Amino acid sequence: MSTHIIALDPSAGFEQWQRLDIRQMFDYDTIEIGRIAIVHIAVDKTPTFGGDEFKIYGMKLWARCAESGIEVWMNKFATINKELQLDVSRPSVERPEVVWQDNIAVEDWEPRPPCSHFEQLSVIIELFDKFWSGTSNDLYAIVGSERFRVAHQPKIGAVTTTTIDLEKAYGSKPVALANMKRVSIKSEGGHDDVRVQKMTLHGLCVGLRTAARFVIERGESQWIADGEQWDVHLLPQSWAKYDPDPEST
Repeated sequence: MSTHIIALDPSAGFEQWQRLDIRQMFDYDTIEIGRIAIVHIAVDKTPTFGGDEFKIYGMKLWARCAESGIEVWMNKFATINKELQLDVSRPSVERPEVVWQDNIAVEDWEPRPPCSHFEQLSVIIELFDKFWSGTSNDLYAIVGSERFRVAHQPKIGAVTTTTIDLEKAYGSKPVALANMKRVSIKSEGGHDDVRVQKMTLHGLCVGLRTAARFVIERGESQWIADGEQWDVHLLPQSWAKYDPDPEST
């Protein structure tokens, strides 16, 4: 079993991305993704206080394809939520000892972005359901070289959607994800501030029954003043595959 040491005596709240040495673990510089068929969490007892119970909330894997450079993500274990403990009462022939394991299928890996071009795009904004979060202003999404009204004087807790005309925004349709670098939400009208809780972008991939989604949230203390805008920068890998109607598949 190939191993990678994650941490020695990790403290509560430990969270960290780590690079795995493929050469050391598999004896090759590149591997087929299907070779990663199982993952283990193993522990060893430290001399003084080792062997105590710990809780793991989740684990994610990320990889980059050797030739295309496409990123793939494995979120199957993002919410493990299990309490684990080494059984120190019995002698172990093997240390570190496996306390959790699960299988990985090729289908568990998700490419990001899930496609290269969008033929449809929509913007959804949601306001906080708190006092004074609404506004008498209008809210606009600035996409490419155009702006599109998303909401007219939205009230607290409002959820509004607008479809983006990609021809107007980018001068062509479909649009490459690599060209979608920023989306902004601007408040106009000469009135009060607004508190946007969340913005969601939905894109439909060209020629595929595949949708992609990007979601970003703001804190309660973050307001958009009249005439100001909230700029959100996008990367192709920011988009995740999304099934808006899982029962239809």
